[in-house]
Amino acid sequence: MTDSIQTIEVVLSSGLAEKRCGKIRLEISKDETPVSIIERLDLHFDLVNSVIADGSFISFATPLDGVKKLVFLPHLGGG
Repeated sequence: MTDSIQTIEVVLSSGLAEKRCGKIRLEISKDETPVSIIERLDLHFDLVNSVIADGSFISFATPLDGVKKLVFLPHLGGG
């Protein structure tokens, strides 16, 4: 593994993990973003509302350098 590659745990919350297990380990480049992970996993971008990296909400454009765990959250319904 080189310095430009890191392993990240991706958690897909209920509703996003229909065809996959809820946790996935990926090798990514440190300049990848949540958008690139969504595309790699072939998720429906319109279903993903927010993203949490190591316990903090981040932008979809934030580089994932140093992130160990990424959680994608769906839109929450309500009345």
